[in-house]
Amino acid sequence: MLSSIIDSMLARTAKFFSSRKMPVVANMSFRYVTTPVGTVRLYDSAPNDRSKPCVVFVPDGPNVIEHHAAVFSL
Repeated sequence: MLSSIIDSMLARTAKFFSSRKMPVVANMSFRYVTTPVGTVRLYDSAPNDRSKPCVVFVPDGPNVIEHHAAVFSL
């Protein structure tokens, strides 16, 4: 019960902050998708190469996509 209340509060907080301008990160081009509970950042490491497989990578907080940039360059 308490966990669902906390999750609901966090989702509302994320929605509030998602309306703020997103930062620009050097050497990484992101797209943003707005959902009912917040904004999701997307990074395509090979946007013009359709021969590579699609790999969905979701960092577990407090890590972020930028922490794994070396993996994406492989």
